[in-house]
Amino acid sequence: SRGNPHSKEKDFLAYLNDFAGISNNIYEVFLKPVLSEFDQKRYTSLVIVPDGKLAYLPFEILLTSQAGQSKDYSSLPYLLRDYNIRSLFASSSLIESTVEKVDLYEYAYLGFAPAYSNSPQGDRTTGTASPGFLIYNQQEVLSASDYFDNKVFIRENATKENFLNSVGTGKILHLATHAFTSDEDPSYSSLIFSSYDSGQSNNYGHLHLDEIYNLSLNADLVVLSGCETGTGKYLRGEGIISLGRAFRYAGCPNIVMSHWQVNDKSTAFIMDEFFHNLKKGMNKSEALREAKLTFLNDPKNKYFSHPYYWSAFVLMGDAQPISSRSWSAEIIMALSLFVGLIALVFAKKRRKKTS
Repeated sequence: SRGNPHSKEKDFLAYLNDFAGISNNIYEVFLKPVLSEFDQKRYTSLVIVPDGKLAYLPFEILLTSQAGQSKDYSSLPYLLRDYNIRSLFASSSLIESTVEKVDLYEYAYLGFAPAYSNSPQGDRTTGTASPGFLIYNQQEVLSASDYFDNKVFIRENATKENFLNSVGTGKILHLATHAFTSDEDPSYSSLIFSSYDSGQSNNYGHLHLDEIYNLSLNADLVVLSGCETGTGKYLRGEGIISLGRAFRYAGCPNIVMSHWQVNDKSTAFIMDEFFHNLKKGMNKSEALREAKLTFLNDPKNKYFSHPYYWSAFVLMGDAQPISSRSWSAEIIMALSLFVGLIALVFAKKRRKKTS
């Protein structure tokens, strides 16, 4: 990524100054004139409906002032420091009902973390790992699942078939997978699950864009922690044709998705913080913001403070907190038996009256 902290110091500072200047200029043109009309101390959240190619931009990386003499990315005055920021696919979403769905879910959390033995087309960058392998995605899902009543599918069990068979059982869907985005033909874009044939490791299960559109989802939140799940081909009048948008069309109102190829390790860190924050009762927008700030402010991440490492993921949807309540299969079965017993008692009483 441009501005890699391991570059030579002279080049690094030049890249930092370039980024800071462009970022602040965009803020001055697009946001400052609007925000200056309001009491900025009164408001803590921003809702952005990006128009055109601005949908490719994570607004939280804009700088609210000049960078000055900053020598690293961690100390820059990002918009993230001032607001919880979420986006919407369309302004009509503002008037949609925010009444929470009845929790008729078996699990509060449903997670998938495939294993890859070879490099599928398109991948989530892994830093020191060999291309195609993901080191941290399984731990990411296991850590997130600890915060909720859960069902997880990892390694060879994280197949497309298991996803399709269980997709309706989780309130939160977390897919820590490879993803492939095609700008030429969006229908080829896909999420990549584990091999469906253990003897032929290249037979990865691709869940394509049109298949996602045809799903009928009742999940409240989908977290797509793969590469470029929020980007794709831009069509005038349509917007960006992305995997995240397909999940929105399929019925899920809230999507966390990525703008570019993400780093495996930093993604796992941010996702663990994000789900922890959701469990603590933060709303979705606040939970994602605090996760990024925790990463950015951690001294151990000093050399990974470039926005590439922490700002790829955006929330599209509402900011309501996630309830961890779920109706497990056992509770549903118990209620069914209870209703059945009541019906049986009334049936017996009715027979006695008629005899």
